[in-house]
Amino acid sequence: MGILERSGHRHLCAFILLLVAEEGGYGRRICQRLAEAFPGFKRDSSTVYRCLHTLVEEGALAFSWVLPERGEPQKEYRLTESGYADLEEWERDIAVRKRHFDTFLERCHALRAGGGRDVAKEETERRDTAARE
Repeated sequence: MGILERSGHRHLCAFILLLVAEEGGYGRRICQRLAEAFPGFKRDSSTVYRCLHTLVEEGALAFSWVLPERGEPQKEYRLTESGYADLEEWERDIAVRKRHFDTFLERCHALRAGGGRDVAKEETERRDTAARE
């Protein structure tokens, strides 16, 4: 299993909460806005709808039925107070993760700039030798 499969849709609910907080919306429009706002973060519509359903069950989202002149009734989603609290929690969590990812990337770049694995391996061997002496 590759890294993309392992990461799954970990932040999908956070992204949906943000988009609904910005302007509400219907399921199809939320799917479109996800693709626009987060290029490369691709999720099929059934996954988005499952996430919307879960967020409603958890009380983060509410919806009302809208009856258009033509076509099927649609659910229009909006954030609840609980949803705004969840969004703030996601914001704090993602800020911490971003700092960790920035550190990870800086260290990867430094590793490559210093000669890659061989330099890291030599440094580890040097420390091991010094510790034995």
